[in-house]
Amino acid sequence: MRHLLVISCHFPPLGGAGVQRALKLCLAAPALGWRVTVLAAAPRNGDHLDASLLAQVPDTLTVIRTGPVALGFLSRGFDPWLIPDTYVGWYRPALRAARAAAAQTPFDAVLSTSPPQTAHLVARTLCREKKLPWIADLRDPWTDNRFADSHSAGTWMGALRRRANQKLEAKTYESADLLSVTTAPLAKMLTDQHGVPANKLVVARNGFDEADFSGKTPKARVGDGRLLLRFIGSIYAGYTFEPFLAALETLLTQMPDAPVHFQAFVGAREMAEQLLARYPLAAAHAEILPPVPHDQVIDLYHGADGLVLSCLDDLSTPAKLFEYMRSGVPVLAFAVPGAEAHEALARTGAGVAVAHDDREAGARVLTGWLERWRAGQALARWDGQAVAQYDRRVAYADLLSRLGAVVAKF
Repeated sequence: MRHLLVISCHFPPLGGAGVQRALKLCLAAPALGWRVTVLAAAPRNGDHLDASLLAQVPDTLTVIRTGPVALGFLSRGFDPWLIPDTYVGWYRPALRAARAAAAQTPFDAVLSTSPPQTAHLVARTLCREKKLPWIADLRDPWTDNRFADSHSAGTWMGALRRRANQKLEAKTYESADLLSVTTAPLAKMLTDQHGVPANKLVVARNGFDEADFSGKTPKARVGDGRLLLRFIGSIYAGYTFEPFLAALETLLTQMPDAPVHFQAFVGAREMAEQLLARYPLAAAHAEILPPVPHDQVIDLYHGADGLVLSCLDDLSTPAKLFEYMRSGVPVLAFAVPGAEAHEALARTGAGVAVAHDDREAGARVLTGWLERWRAGQALARWDGQAVAQYDRRVAYADLLSRLGAVVAKF
């Protein structure tokens, strides 16, 4: 079997969607002819941990952990100065560990995944020294990420940091043998705006892991007479479930007694409460709950009448969308123009996407759902065969096949 080094700063026991992409790739790789070694950072104080994801890491997988990432006083107020990101302190210990691992057991190729982009700096140096083929995986855009650097946007400091990152980004795109991305719009943007050759790009969508759903099927919900809608995921500056709250507020203005209950399972409780304060009618029908381990989220999906999602970037798609679709529970997504959620939900019948800023359209969907729910009718027409095309293994098979072709010619 070929030997792949995966450089993923975030890896179990850390939790989150980005962790799952690296983890699920490692789990799929052996059946596709690759054995994997992972280079990851040890958790930092305050990091979100998920023991259920750690339990999925097989004993046969070698995981090299360095750190934790520590920058002393730089971690207290100097974040805007750190290039390419706040994990730059991981660069040297990670590179030392990668060199040592390569000397002990040679690698056939390297895959680095971001964010954080520091992983690509480690991979670029190692591959240049060892003359190894390299695939850089972008889970989100780099300098084109509209949610990055919000704390320094519009400042001279932010402008300097952006220019420095643009130079590192260009070097990464030039040096990597392949670039994998999670959406077709991001691939097109890299070609149109950054000059990346189309034949250097692989679109590997996040997808879902069928094993996560093994033995779990939606059950008839014993409710309390209210339509239960859930949002499960992360929120941060600029990226929240506010579009849904606006739609719910509109619905309740028109139908004050609408039997709707909304639950948000998020870690940023203070931010969520600030959102609810802007929508008092919706707030009376909502509650904020803490996040749960990933092995429990499937049950949360199946325990709801509908699932809510925000897709606020046309260049990236929330990984949660694919799990939502696979669950069979109807999805209501608020998506910007060009976001792949529009096409994916229409193709699979798993739900509906409306414009992120069209609260009236969202309210109409909710009204229709309420009518069908009261009548005992299905809220969506789920197409299992169409949904199956978003299984992670489909994307990973293509990604590793492309990488294998590069290795063969290297």
